[in-house]
Amino acid sequence: MTINWTRTGKILVFVDVALSLMFAFWAYGVYRHRIEFPAESKARADEIDRFKKVLAPGGDDALRGAEARWQFALRNLKSAEERRPALVKWYAEQLEALRTGQGKVQALVYDKTGKLQVDPATGQPRLGPVLNAAGQEIPGLASLDKLSQNYAKAQVDLHDALQQSDAALAEVRRLTDQIGGLRSQLAARQEELKRSLDQHEYLQPLLYNRQVEVQILTKRHKALESRLEELKARNEGQAFGPWPTAAATPEWGIDHDQFG
Repeated sequence: MTINWTRTGKILVFVDVALSLMFAFWAYGVYRHRIEFPAESKARADEIDRFKKVLAPGGDDALRGAEARWQFALRNLKSAEERRPALVKWYAEQLEALRTGQGKVQALVYDKTGKLQVDPATGQPRLGPVLNAAGQEIPGLASLDKLSQNYAKAQVDLHDALQQSDAALAEVRRLTDQIGGLRSQLAARQEELKRSLDQHEYLQPLLYNRQVEVQILTKRHKALESRLEELKARNEGQAFGPWPTAAATPEWGIDHDQFG
């Protein structure tokens, strides 16, 4: 492998130029933003002297005012820390009452400006009924346990109502099906009745004709029986006298010649 010394030299020249420029800018930055250590030391010494004067007796009024405010805030903090256990206990009791209590639900009381009303004797917030936008008490509020019980009861009642509704719907469907069957049966009975009436209308003239024929046949049967009785009587009377002539019995319609 042959090394190209010309190319290598060119590369080293460019690297040297780049490093030279970098160090030149670095030196300029240090020179331009140098720290005046004697002046900085003097400024820090002056600041320390000023704090010493402020902390000395009879010093700065601003410091005394700040210390007075700090002492006032410290007293308020101690007073709040002393009331803190009682307030924590009171808040815990109120939260427990909201969870499991049986009394009325109460809310924090605010004045018209939106400031919370606090009892100055105990430091506890004042409580009152829960009001709506119109300033009227909202009914139906209770503890979480009571509301849970009411919700569970409402769920059970709703489930029972749904079961009753399903049973009523099934009964309605059954009755509807039954009514549909009865309607079909009624339609069939009506069709049978119509056919019977049609047959009755068709057979009624035939019945009248048969009744007339029966009456006619009955009359003819009676007439024949009467004629037969007369014939029997005349046959019995032939032994006692001559056979009646056709002129004597024209109504019989008997041909005497056929009897000799």
